[in-house]
Amino acid sequence: MGEGGIESAFQFLSYKIDTFHLEVTKDTRSLAYNAVLNPNQVQMSLTLRNPIHIAADNTYVGGMDIQFQLFFSEDRSENNRLAVGSAGISGYFRVIGDSFSKEMEEKLVRLQIPALLFPYLRPGVTSLLANAGFPGVMFPLINVQALAADAGNKIRVQEANPLPETTPSAD
Repeated sequence: MGEGGIESAFQFLSYKIDTFHLEVTKDTRSLAYNAVLNPNQVQMSLTLRNPIHIAADNTYVGGMDIQFQLFFSEDRSENNRLAVGSAGISGYFRVIGDSFSKEMEEKLVRLQIPALLFPYLRPGVTSLLANAGFPGVMFPLINVQALAADAGNKIRVQEANPLPETTPSAD
């Protein structure tokens, strides 16, 4: 860390979009569709994964999944469905030292992991959909911290087997 820098005791180490599934209705209407979808043509839900605490190195793995349906119009009936899909994201976090009480650390993990990951998942899915031929799909902004507070997810402790440190290979 450079001079004058501040190191956070709660560190966001990395993330990966770890799942993506898209199934498009297989007909010419779907292939011909190229309009920008308005928010009423998009239905979505978000599910938070229970965080895992890797006690050996005081790291956490958390994540979330999004399920979505896209419709030809504001009629959200099954016969008007354009596509259905899902995606997920995992993040890797570390707590340095003993800056937080156990209760505060658990609250940080339960509330902040989803709040930090959603801004990566939302545009990632939008980008994947754009590359799949669906221009302008915009998922709504969500108060993820409120969702996480309501979810009351429990932290599962994994006593051993920290994730291995990796370095890029020279190959």
